[in-house]
Amino acid sequence: MLSLLMISNFWAWFAKIVVMILSGTIYVFAVFYSAERLMSAAMKAFWLGVFSDGSSPSFSRVATGFLLLISGYWITHLVIKNSTIPDVAGVVLLISTLYGINTLPKVVEKAKG
Repeated sequence: MLSLLMISNFWAWFAKIVVMILSGTIYVFAVFYSAERLMSAAMKAFWLGVFSDGSSPSFSRVATGFLLLISGYWITHLVIKNSTIPDVAGVVLLISTLYGINTLPKVVEKAKG
């Protein structure tokens, strides 16, 4: 049977994780916002090309970039906390799956004809 202490420890752990993710996200957006204001027109065009597919914005590229930043933050935290390099196979699969789903129709179309 779960004791009250175990339940409160779970919620304390959960709150720490949520605060860590939110603070990391706010920090990343603040850095991007301030960097975007200082960029030249050529650099803005480059980053627009990185996060768009043709001329339209690409959700999979933006989500992949976001997951890459959060995962890098999380892995760095684990390395500092545990002093060992964690297994990152799951993170690689998660990040690559979003982009793979976006490019799958193009690959199938090229394979057909």
